[in-house]
Amino acid sequence: MIKEIRKKKNLTQLQLALKIGINFSYLSKLENYPEKHSPSVDIVFKLSNELELDPCQLMYFFYQKSKKKNNALISGVVTKVTFNKLTKQSKAENTSINNIVSKIVNEYYK
Repeated sequence: MIKEIRKKKNLTQLQLALKIGINFSYLSKLENYPEKHSPSVDIVFKLSNELELDPCQLMYFFYQKSKKKNNALISGVVTKVTFNKLTKQSKAENTSINNIVSKIVNEYYK
């Protein structure tokens, strides 16, 4: 998945690795042996940004391939995606994240 998208964007492993701040040999391992490597949440977000993928889609790719089923990766990605959405919503509504979360909790427990 990563290799195919990287090639469509005419990027070498070295170019992509430099853009996201990792060693190109690690990128090669992620591309060729995703079942053996579980990247950090930060790397998932950087890769998804450069490859123009939904971070959850990329995280799910690694989760499916992983023999360990890294729940920490899922939790980290969901947390970061949720936080980013809450931040955008709070800016759009000109309020705090606490107010947004309180509103969601109050609606849920009605």
